[in-house]
Amino acid sequence: MRKCCIPCANAKRKCDKQKNECQRCIDRNFECTYPTPKRPRRRLNSTGVSTTVDEASAVTQEHLPLPYSTLMSGRGGVIDENYLNTAATSENTLSTSATCPWFLGFDTWVMKHCDVTPTCSTTLQLEPFISSVEEMLRNWVQNGQNSFVHHRLYSHGMPACIADAFTTLLSYMTCTPAVKDTILQIAEERAVKLVNQPAEALHTTTKTAGPYGGSGAALEIWMQLARVQALFVYEFIRLFDGNIRVRASAELQLPILREWLSHLRETIQNFRGDELTSCATQGNGTQSQFDKDYTAATNQWHLWILAECVRRSHLIIDAVANTYETMHKGWAECSGAVMFTARAGLWEAQTATKWARLSNEKKPLLVASLTPGPLLDEYKSEDIDEFAKMYWTFIVGKDKIEYWVERSVSTVGVF
Repeated sequence: MRKCCIPCANAKRKCDKQKNECQRCIDRNFECTYPTPKRPRRRLNSTGVSTTVDEASAVTQEHLPLPYSTLMSGRGGVIDENYLNTAATSENTLSTSATCPWFLGFDTWVMKHCDVTPTCSTTLQLEPFISSVEEMLRNWVQNGQNSFVHHRLYSHGMPACIADAFTTLLSYMTCTPAVKDTILQIAEERAVKLVNQPAEALHTTTKTAGPYGGSGAALEIWMQLARVQALFVYEFIRLFDGNIRVRASAELQLPILREWLSHLRETIQNFRGDELTSCATQGNGTQSQFDKDYTAATNQWHLWILAECVRRSHLIIDAVANTYETMHKGWAECSGAVMFTARAGLWEAQTATKWARLSNEKKPLLVASLTPGPLLDEYKSEDIDEFAKMYWTFIVGKDKIEYWVERSVSTVGVF
C-alpha cells in the first residue's frame, strides 16, 4: 500500500495518495514528494533460512501530554549534525545547494522530539518565561526589534494587520488604569476582525514588502508571519492581563493561532527560495559580476532573516501557548520544536556582508532548540546568541546556564 506524501506526513494530515501529486499539495502549492521505498534487507532466522524485513514503515510522532514540571524540559529533539556543520565545511555560505540554502532545508523544519531523559532536575518556573516574553514585546514597541522580530523584517513597512497589533500593544503597555479597559476592548475587536478576515485580504503591495515583494512565495510567507505575529500580540495581551472576560475570548482563539502557526511552518518547509536565488544568479544581462554578487549576498541574508523570524516566532508562540495551558490545566501537549540559529552575532548583523562573514568564519549553529546539552559542552557562552541563552534557561534551568556562563569566562582555551 502506498504511503502518504512527505508534506502530509510531516503535517499529520490526510493524504489522498494520488499518483503524481496529492490534492492537498496542489491546493497549497506544495512540492508533493513521496518517500522512496527502501529495498528490503535479508537476515537469517533461527533456522538459518533467509527472510526479508520491510524497512520502509512510516514513522509518526505522537503528541504526548507533558506534566507541569517538564513542559519546557529537554525532550524535543537532537542536534542535526548535517546542518550544524554546513557553513563550517563549505567554502562559501552564500552558495546554495542544488535545492536550497542551508537554512531552508526541509528537515530543518521538522518538529524535533527527544527520546532521552533530561539530565537536569531543576524545577522550572513558568511565570518568569512569560515575563521574558513580555519584555521582548516591550523591546519591540520601544526599539522596533526584539529577539524574534528582526530589525529588517518590517524595515520597508508593515502589513496592516501587524501595524494594528503594534499600535495596540504600544497603547496597552503605556496606558493608564483609566483607559486600560478601552485598550482591552480594542484588542479584542481587532483580534476578532483578524480571525474573520480572509487570508487573501491580507496581501499588501510589493513596495511595502521590500525584498520579499519580488517573490510570490516569499511574500506569502512574510504575510502569513505578520498575521501570526499580530494574533499572538492580541492573545498575549488578553491571556495574561487578568481580565476574565477578555481571557475567555482569547482562549477560544488559541486553537486558531496554533493552526495558523502550523500552516506557516508547512508553507516555509516547502519553500526553497528559488525565485530570489535564481534572480540573483541570472541578473538582467547588464549587471556586472560585482552587482550580481551583491544581489546574491543581500537576497541570501533577507531569506535567512525571514526563515529565522519564522523559527523564533514559532518557538516563542508555541512555548507561550503551552505555558498558558500548563498554568491553567497542569499539562500541555508536546508537539516538539523547530530548529533555530544559535550562533552569536548573526541576528545582530547590520549588513549582508557582516552576516556572510560571520556565517563563513564559524558554524552558524542551526540546531535543535530543545536539546542544548551538546552545545553547552562544546561552546562558550560568548559564542551563543542571547535568544538561545534565554530560551535554554527555561529548559535546563537558570542555575545551569549561570554555571555555563561562569565556566566560559574562567576556562582557558577554545571550545
